[in-house]
Amino acid sequence: MCYLLISNCNEVTLLTLSSLEMASNSSRDYTIRLMKEEEIEETYELVDKEGWNLTLDKFTHLYHSCPKAFYVAATDQGEIVGTISFFPTFPKEYVLGNIVIKSTYRHKGMGKKLVDVMMEQHSPCVVSCTAVPGADQFYINVGFSFTEPQQGHDIFHIEINREELDKQLLNNNETGLSVRPYDKKDLKALVDYDTEAKGYRSDAYVSMMLDCFPTYVAVHNEDRLAGYVAAFVKREEIVLDGLCADSDSIACHLFRKVLDEFPTRNNVKLQVPTSRLFLSQLGVICSSSKYNRYSLGQPTPSPLVKIYNVSDCDYSY
Repeated sequence: MCYLLISNCNEVTLLTLSSLEMASNSSRDYTIRLMKEEEIEETYELVDKEGWNLTLDKFTHLYHSCPKAFYVAATDQGEIVGTISFFPTFPKEYVLGNIVIKSTYRHKGMGKKLVDVMMEQHSPCVVSCTAVPGADQFYINVGFSFTEPQQGHDIFHIEINREELDKQLLNNNETGLSVRPYDKKDLKALVDYDTEAKGYRSDAYVSMMLDCFPTYVAVHNEDRLAGYVAAFVKREEIVLDGLCADSDSIACHLFRKVLDEFPTRNNVKLQVPTSRLFLSQLGVICSSSKYNRYSLGQPTPSPLVKIYNVSDCDYSY
């Protein structure tokens, strides 16, 4: 008899595998189980082939923050051939992230089994995700529905016009605003601001952002947080890993600070809620795509007014 440990970050339940006991793929079998720490790098390499905004440091940090949220499908020989992760948002609501099946194991039901594992344990619950291009039919096949009115993310690869951005800054006078590197004394204010922006608390994301990437905060009159941004470089592009601000002008100041952090790079990847396309107007769009949002059940709407760029850790918009 095989058993599977299913959990959120705080509690663990032992689940007997029935229909998921063993699954045959050609001549090899696989089991679905919690990811082990020594499998972090192998699992990351599987996920990284999809071109998402993860780095190994980010993936590792998220695992250490919530190890019981990461699952893998492993062959009898120990090869990782599939993975899924999930994180709590609002009460009894979760977001799916990093669901990836190795190419030679696709179209054989493994993806559905990975989703079923979570649903069987946490039902009744609401589950949301954003589908990368080409994955829409998979989510429809496993029972997800297109979510409205929040319909996902727009992805833009842009070449920034620094002069245009500087013109915007000259026209946007923010009296008393300073943008500076994050300091430990900002932690409580940053967590509170992130919670207000998203509608729920996400300490794991904030901790990861601060530990892994350059992070800047916008502060009014040295006492009130008015925004934050984190960024890194991957595949020759600046990747914004979350940008929240009280206004377009503050978003511009934060964005400019990111460009100062990487002065030789002008190519930027943006991942923005469909209703918040402001930053994409600050350069030439080289290519774009759309991640549609799907859900099982009706998710709680997240406030969008402060969100200018979405982290790959957060698929609730």
